[in-house]
Amino acid sequence: MKFVFCFSLVLLISFIVPQQVSTKDLKIGNTTVSIQTTDYGSTKAIFINVHSNETTSVEATTDYLQDKSGTLIELKHDTTRLISFEFKGRMIQFDPNRIFTKKGRVTNLRLLNGKTPAGTEDEVDDFAEEVIDKIKKARIIIAVHNNTDGRPLSVNSFKEKYVNRDMDADDFILTTEKKIFDQLKKKKINAVLQTVKTSTDDGSLAIYCSKKKIPYINIEAQEGHKTEQLKMLNALTEIINQYTN
Repeated sequence: MKFVFCFSLVLLISFIVPQQVSTKDLKIGNTTVSIQTTDYGSTKAIFINVHSNETTSVEATTDYLQDKSGTLIELKHDTTRLISFEFKGRMIQFDPNRIFTKKGRVTNLRLLNGKTPAGTEDEVDDFAEEVIDKIKKARIIIAVHNNTDGRPLSVNSFKEKYVNRDMDADDFILTTEKKIFDQLKKKKINAVLQTVKTSTDDGSLAIYCSKKKIPYINIEAQEGHKTEQLKMLNALTEIINQYTN
């Protein structure tokens, strides 16, 4: 009986352990940012977390992928939202969700730092290209984010939306696809539709995916709302499968 129990335990552990975990360290100025890639049987659906302080989203996604197919990409950089690095004697900051277009990178650097030393944009460009290389062949991209209670971000922050008053306004799904938006409405999930036509180029992953015609979903939940974020992930399974099967 002991042998059978141990064998079953080994099978169980083998089932829940991801197929492969790899890490690529990137230097930007004097800072190292790690791109951690965890494959759960398929690379067709890319789940990505870009802000190291949004930990609930990673916990929920990791739980979700235990019996699903997909790849989780995490940018690991300190425990803050922004990435900071020293370059030519200056401390520079940028938002890793504002690096996916050239215009967005330039705008974000100027917004957060004012005038920067020559070569700063090249540093961020090189970093951005490494991240983009990891996601550019995805059939669908699912970003996972967390926000704070109330302002500044909720489903009510957007113009084109569906609101379920029984859900917390901080828990919602944003997509660039009208088809997905309509499906979310049928499921009575707080939903936002964002397109290139209705948004400025801020360098976000949503804008990048719209330009590249890659279906994009962003699952937002209030930090600590792991159960709610996991429920939204599970509600997306059928939708994700439409793009990966």
